[in-house]
Amino acid sequence: MSTQREPAEHSHRSLLSFALTLIWLMLVLTFYFVIHKPADQDQIAGVAAWLPGLALTGLVTLVASALGYRLLGKFFADNNRSILALGIGLGVFSLSGLILGLLGVLRSEIAWLLTAIAAIFGVRSLKAWWFDLRQLFASIKPTTRFARLTLGYCLFVLTIALLQSLTPPIAWDGLAYHLKGPDLYLSAGRITHAIDNP
Repeated sequence: MSTQREPAEHSHRSLLSFALTLIWLMLVLTFYFVIHKPADQDQIAGVAAWLPGLALTGLVTLVASALGYRLLGKFFADNNRSILALGIGLGVFSLSGLILGLLGVLRSEIAWLLTAIAAIFGVRSLKAWWFDLRQLFASIKPTTRFARLTLGYCLFVLTIALLQSLTPPIAWDGLAYHLKGPDLYLSAGRITHAIDNP
């Protein structure tokens, strides 16, 4: 009888010790962060500043995908069409920007107008694109350990790339012409060689 009671008492004592330790840690962390705040208002505002840019990037990506899917039509009736559509749509956006710049009418208003037209043109394909994309991802079922590791690594690298794109640019190339070039082109309203970079 006593042998059955001892494990039960030991289990209750262990549970009580765990609960008390957890409560103690929660109290210590709570009082620590009351004094040492993890972030102030400026830091929170700085982190939140990239949210509109991220939302616009997502919107343009969605419109480009729908446009590319519509343009591909029946030329490429494979599930991979949903991935290829993004490249086609972004290619159309890029070439449109180049043409506007060469014609000397590179204005953000015109670019947004063309984006709206592309959205209207591609909206009918959005549902089919989304269905194909879901089918494509549903078909990705890694069966081996190596395949699962590869998939995990790819997702990790893509997440790091996304987080890196949200940080302020510090690379010389980005500051000197990757970002400064388009800014100067928009200011001039055309593509011009105003960049001091041979």
